[in-house]
Amino acid sequence: MEISSRDIAHLAHLARVAMDDDQNESLAHDLTQIMGMVEHMREMDSSGIEPLVHTQTAEQRMRADEVAWRNMREEALVIAPMVEKGYYLVPQVIGGGGGNTE
Repeated sequence: MEISSRDIAHLAHLARVAMDDDQNESLAHDLTQIMGMVEHMREMDSSGIEPLVHTQTAEQRMRADEVAWRNMREEALVIAPMVEKGYYLVPQVIGGGGGNTE
């Protein structure tokens, strides 16, 4: 499959990417080579080859799924800069000062 620099220029325009003529020519050449390799791979007989999902055959060791809930609220509140009545206090960001909120 031949990809021309005109095709690349059209795609660059659609993608709103600025490319000069040298870049168009270089990319067209590279993509044409890649598509040639893909076509070559399509021509190969792969009927006896199973699809490859992953290159490693190692299995994941899974731990037991056990519920281990504990309340960490007090531990988290100890490191907070400001706390009141068991809640985090944060500086007001929106609508402070009663003036214009825009």
